[in-house]
Amino acid sequence: MPEGARSAASLRGDVILYLRHCDILNASGLSSSIASTAVAALLVLAMRGQATLIPLRDWWLAMALLMVVRVQVWRHWRAVRAPDAALIRRFLLRYRLLVGLSGLMWGVSPWLLPRSVSFTKEIMLAFTLAGISAGGITALAIDSACVITFLVPAVLPLTVRMATTGDPVRMSLSLMGVLYVGFMAINSVRVGRGLQDNLRLKREAELREGVLLESEDRLKRAQHVAKLGSFDWNLASGRVRWSDEHYRLWGIEPRAGEASVRLFSQGVHPDDRAMVRAAVREAAHLGRGYECVHRVCRPDGSVIHVQERAEVVKDDSGLAVRIIGTVQDITERRAAEERISHLAYYDPLTGLPNRHLLHERLQETLRSAGSGHAYGALFFIDLDNFKNLNDTYGHDQGDALLRQVAERIGRCVRSQDMVARLGGDEFVVLLPALGGSYAAAAEPAQRTAMAILAELQVPFTLPARDYHSTSSVGVALFRTGGASVDELLKRADLAMYQAKAAGRNTVCFFTPEMEARATARAALEADLRAAVANGGFDLHLQGQVDGHGTWVGAEALLRWPHPRRGMVPPTELIPIAEESGLILPIGQWVLERACALLVQWAGQPALAHLTLAVNVSARQFRQADFVDQVLCAIRASGANPRRLKLELTESLLLADVEEAIRKMGMLRVHGVGFALDDFGIGYSSLSYLKRLPLDQLKIDKTFVQDVLVDTNDAAIAHMILALGRSLGLQVIAEGVETEGQRAFLADGGCQAFQGYLFSSPLPAAAFERLLRAGPEPQAPRAANA
Repeated sequence: MPEGARSAASLRGDVILYLRHCDILNASGLSSSIASTAVAALLVLAMRGQATLIPLRDWWLAMALLMVVRVQVWRHWRAVRAPDAALIRRFLLRYRLLVGLSGLMWGVSPWLLPRSVSFTKEIMLAFTLAGISAGGITALAIDSACVITFLVPAVLPLTVRMATTGDPVRMSLSLMGVLYVGFMAINSVRVGRGLQDNLRLKREAELREGVLLESEDRLKRAQHVAKLGSFDWNLASGRVRWSDEHYRLWGIEPRAGEASVRLFSQGVHPDDRAMVRAAVREAAHLGRGYECVHRVCRPDGSVIHVQERAEVVKDDSGLAVRIIGTVQDITERRAAEERISHLAYYDPLTGLPNRHLLHERLQETLRSAGSGHAYGALFFIDLDNFKNLNDTYGHDQGDALLRQVAERIGRCVRSQDMVARLGGDEFVVLLPALGGSYAAAAEPAQRTAMAILAELQVPFTLPARDYHSTSSVGVALFRTGGASVDELLKRADLAMYQAKAAGRNTVCFFTPEMEARATARAALEADLRAAVANGGFDLHLQGQVDGHGTWVGAEALLRWPHPRRGMVPPTELIPIAEESGLILPIGQWVLERACALLVQWAGQPALAHLTLAVNVSARQFRQADFVDQVLCAIRASGANPRRLKLELTESLLLADVEEAIRKMGMLRVHGVGFALDDFGIGYSSLSYLKRLPLDQLKIDKTFVQDVLVDTNDAAIAHMILALGRSLGLQVIAEGVETEGQRAFLADGGCQAFQGYLFSSPLPAAAFERLLRAGPEPQAPRAANA
């Protein structure tokens, strides 16, 4: 404790002691003052014949007046509410002054008697003064100053009177009076110290008791805040003591009833009593503490969870004699833990188990060996075109759909099955123990999957509209003790993607061939990434000729010479590049390589007039900075933009016609040309087509191959040629492999041709040698460009 705080506490303690001091003085001094006045009256009556009445009367009146003053002082002291040290000092000064006046009044009493008074009367007066002084000393012993102030003026005057008479007897009595005063003074000091010590000890006891009470109060308050009760059970006597908070936890007013084992047991939830009794019994018999969590049923019907901890107190022989412990209300903590657990294991949108809980349940199911290696099934469910709903109508509509999907899937499964949401629009269903064999499990799995598929085809009622949705379901059968969790999820996911590839809104079961294809595709994608990083691609060129057979340009075609598989067909390369996003760096590489070739050709008279067509993927074209990428490649290489032609597909342009027109127009200003590739196989709108800044239409090779034998293909080819003439666009046919095909198309007005009739795709150096040698068409060959 700081010094200032100790001084303040000491001062407060001294003030309290002096208050008790003053209270004792007032209580005893007032009664002695009244008694003294009464004795004075009796003394006046006794001396009536020995002295003049008037002085005695006046003396007594003075005594009575002094008593009245002391009564007023006492009443004033009682009226003070909070006396401080200064007030106490003033009171003691006044009180000692009054006591001194009272002693002095008794001291002058002998001088009121004549010298001729009888010796008997003097002895009577001496005994009266001795009695009065003895009573005063007893009443005033608490304050030594008051004793001296009263004793000396009360007794010494009579002693002096007797000492001056010259009578030996009276002189002896006078000496005895002096001794009496000394003795009484010394005795009063000793008695006063004893009283002071008693006061101090009593004060210290009160302080200790106050500290104890304060500690108990703090403990009670702390227990109340912590909702922590305590108990003490004497095993020998059976007596049980509870803290107030223990009573409150049991729903009983503190001290409303005597604590007992029976009252404790009545409060414990019936389903938990056996557990609690077993713990208490073990503690009493084995002398070990215990800890348990159980419920408490209160009289008002509410139920709380408490955590009970107890320790055993043993005697010298090791026998348990008491069980002391605590009970704490953990209802709120338990609820918070349950909320945290729910957030950790359940999806907040649908309330379904999340990925974490699914993994735990799957691990438990796969480890289960007691089911006789029964087969189960895992469904991977993905909503078809869910992104369109979110993008078109907002995420609130998507969330509403997901909640209804979760509810519908739950209606299609058994109580022992699990439905989980992995995130987004992906749901997983776990069906354990479907059968003892693969065939026995496949039938109920198929039936459940089809029921889910049908349930999800029924239109959904969303807050703003009705919505029709479909789903793709992948099913992976498994046996307990078999594949790992991750492997099983991967199999179901592969089956789901196979269902999507099969046209969506269907169910597909996992097969080993599916996994082999996925593994091979993953390996090929890894190799493709390495090729992008290491520049492992080649650019082949297939020439284009006009109606006169003159070389007018070429199309740049990507080739990937795989170090182990050889040349990877574009039909394998392009889909993987599109799905993985690698089409973006690959497309940029092709663009930059084509610009570099144009720069090389610009310095060669035989090649300077050629245009070079580059295919642009939809993902590449839709980048916000696509125009900047093209212009940057042109500027960095120094290529002539009028020799660069970008080939776009119909589906690419129709996704966002206005944006396509804007980007094409920005590049057209710089001289870049555009061709519409694979024309005829899409669904172009003529109103859009006439707005696009195109230079060329390219007839797809699927129409060219059978143009001589299929009247429909011939009609389509003629229609495209007529459309090109009407729109003022050049038309080029790709895939021309025979002279008959070329002649047919030329008769229809086709101005340019590309195909094996003229040139197969060749490396850049070989293509340049071919052009320098002259336009000699090659023999037709079947190949995939």
